[in-house]
Amino acid sequence: MWDGVDIRGYAAWSLMDNLEWTMGYSERFGLFYVNRSDPNLPRTPKKSVQHYSTIINCNGFISPGE
Repeated sequence: MWDGVDIRGYAAWSLMDNLEWTMGYSERFGLFYVNRSDPNLPRTPKKSVQHYSTIINCNGFISPGE
């Protein structure tokens, strides 16, 4: 607990890869790109994965140098 703030966890906003109600499946959200044309559904991390992992590793307090 820092500065009197009790943070117990983080959650990347995603609801089924954030199925956007107005866009259906035409917009892609989430931390990973899923190749839906491949039956194995391979997942490729997006740039946001690295940023989100930095936030997690720094316990939410990213130093300016990172």
